[in-house]
Amino acid sequence: MNSEKCQKVMDSFLELDKNERMPLSMTMHMLVCKNCRRQVHYLTEAERIAARPLKVTSPLSDDELKGIMKEVSPEWSDKFFKKNPVSMFRWILGGILMVLFLSCFGIFSSWIQSESLLISYYVVFAAIIVSYCAVFVGSNLDFFVKKIETFRQ
Repeated sequence: MNSEKCQKVMDSFLELDKNERMPLSMTMHMLVCKNCRRQVHYLTEAERIAARPLKVTSPLSDDELKGIMKEVSPEWSDKFFKKNPVSMFRWILGGILMVLFLSCFGIFSSWIQSESLLISYYVVFAAIIVSYCAVFVGSNLDFFVKKIETFRQ
């Protein structure tokens, strides 16, 4: 293939967003041109390698690091850096109680004659459920981000 066509194809490839679908003309060119195909492969592999987190080992132990931190700042305490595991018990209990109350309301709502009152109750319950889910995800966001990262690997 001619180099001017290859240069245009490579420029178009570099203009694409990450994981954006290549146009058909570019795909057809990649099928025929081994040089462009190799360059695209190298570029995507380099991007994948650059996106990996760096794994740096620390030559110091935890106790040595704590000693250094106390020398630098005498008021430093490692109690602020202890892991607090996410306790799901309260969240599960709250969710079960919420579903239980919603079910009980559904059973006893047949006594309510006003349709507008019934709709307003359901809207309030929907708002409570949405708020519950938003607070749950918002307060445990670090937990969910770490879980998503483990799924990607």
